Amino acid sequence: MTVTSGMNKALAGVNKRLREMMAYAGKIASTGASVASEPAELAEAVVGMKHSQLQVAASVKVVETFDEVLLGTLLDEKV
Repeated sequence: MTVTSGMNKALAGVNKRLREMMAYAGKIASTGASVASEPAELAEAVVGMKHSQLQVAASVKVVETFDEVLLGTLLDEKV
C-alpha cells in the first residue's frame, strides 16, 4: 500500500462514518417525541452514532500516522 492510497482510504473512512453519524443524528431527532413508544430505535441510533464516532477517531489516527511518516520522510530527505 502506498502512502497516498493509505491516506485516501483513511480519509474515505472518515467521510463515510461522518455521513453515518449525520444519518443517526437524524434518526435521533425524529425519534424525539416517540421515545416512549420506540426506545429500541433510539438506543440503536445512539449506539450506531457512538460506533461511527469511534471509527472516525480510528481513521483520523491512521491519517495522522501517514502524515507523520510522510512528513518525516520528506524532512529526512531534505536534511
